[in-house]
Amino acid sequence: MKNRITKVLLVVTVLMLAVFQVSEGQTGTNPIYKDAFTADPSPFLYNGVMYVYVGHDEAYNGEATRMTEWLCYSTTDMKNWTNHGAVMKPTDFKWASKDAWAAQVVE
Repeated sequence: MKNRITKVLLVVTVLMLAVFQVSEGQTGTNPIYKDAFTADPSPFLYNGVMYVYVGHDEAYNGEATRMTEWLCYSTTDMKNWTNHGAVMKPTDFKWASKDAWAAQVVE
């Protein structure tokens, strides 16, 4: 049983390397967008475009942070990202109060 698990893990690893084309010296970037502090990403794939909606984490009163809007980023290749800016704020909803917590986007 242990031998079979080892073989399965090896096959999965090889497939992952093939799919992601990992090569020696290749590195990614983290975070993928660096123009704002963000939290709670919500990915949404639509017509070949990956959209990621995030809460915009901003300094408030010098220490604490608040999320007063949701930002949107998009990509077609997972390397180059387009910033669409603020797409919605809690004040867009009658029932919402001050913070933009964990978003989820659906079609």
